[in-house]
Amino acid sequence: MIRTIFRASILFVVSCLPSQAEDMTFKKVSNGGNCYVGCAWTVAEGVITADTPALFAKFLDEEGAAGTVMLHSEGGDASAAIELSRAFRANGVDTMIGMSRAYFDAWHEPVEGGKCLGPCALAFLGGKNRTVGLKTFNHQMTGDLAFEKIKGSEMIASIDASVTGEDRLQEQMEIGVFVNFLLEMDVSPELYAALSKLPLGQRLEVDAKLAGELNVASSVENDSKWQLIQFGNGLAVSTRPTKKSDSVLSAFCHSGVYVIGRSFTEVDSDGDPCDDNFCYPINNMEVRFDGSSVEIAGNSFGVEYIGTMYNSGADGERAVVMMSVSVEALKSLPKATGITLIPREQSRVMLAESQVMEFYWGETFDSRLIDLAMKNCAG
Repeated sequence: MIRTIFRASILFVVSCLPSQAEDMTFKKVSNGGNCYVGCAWTVAEGVITADTPALFAKFLDEEGAAGTVMLHSEGGDASAAIELSRAFRANGVDTMIGMSRAYFDAWHEPVEGGKCLGPCALAFLGGKNRTVGLKTFNHQMTGDLAFEKIKGSEMIASIDASVTGEDRLQEQMEIGVFVNFLLEMDVSPELYAALSKLPLGQRLEVDAKLAGELNVASSVENDSKWQLIQFGNGLAVSTRPTKKSDSVLSAFCHSGVYVIGRSFTEVDSDGDPCDDNFCYPINNMEVRFDGSSVEIAGNSFGVEYIGTMYNSGADGERAVVMMSVSVEALKSLPKATGITLIPREQSRVMLAESQVMEFYWGETFDSRLIDLAMKNCAG
């Protein structure tokens, strides 16, 4: 009985809604030509129920496509919201939060007051592009986005004080399912970490800054924050590309080895990774690290060159220079705002080439991200 109730909740508390709240409906509307995000969009308003995914499928059969879905809902059924989210993604839907009203005949316009709370927030994540609020040619409107969370262990304890090992295994499995759902929707697993800190029943209000940090809203730009990413069968922490640099820094453990890597999107004809100032010769990379140390948060740690890995992607060849460090070095990263490779010789050439591992991100970050990456070490 415990596991059945827990499974139905999908880690989220179903919103307590008034009995008169109407079920979600889908309606395609147009603003008559004064475009903000296209001239037409789909209004999705009401409570998400078990029937909502099927209603959306029927809507697609009748209309052909949904385009941008404007969500306004204060909750509903979490399982159905996840199913709706996947339907949005499968059909290339963009999502935004807002309200619409008719202003002349069948023509509609956006208005203030859009909300997407609790399970609706899960459905919102299915958007290929996601916008909290919207901007018209003459006015910017806000939207309210909030997730609701209750810890699985606390939920089980509130149902029955006697919790078996099997129940705890079920809890771990469902946490894993939810984290995989976030990854599937291109959302940072840090969202789960943020929700896990909440007291029972409290909402996580998502503003534009947090939406960018967690990649909840893909239209919000974000500067050089650290994120938790999937790495093989484990986790890693990584900076995000910024306007100033396409390179990123990542840290992870692999088979008991602790690694810091810097990736470069620019690689010359010899395979040497390059940044704006310099290309770093691969043929003497090991020499550059021999006897060197890395400075992190005012502390010095020994390093060893592991190798340089190459990947081909849409933006061309990418080189990742990797060095091994101690676990203490990785645990120092959250207190730092950058790292510097200190060469064994303070010569002009060595100082220039040691910049291959000189990287700044400007802000400290949550130490729990490193802790999670260390606990989920790739094998």
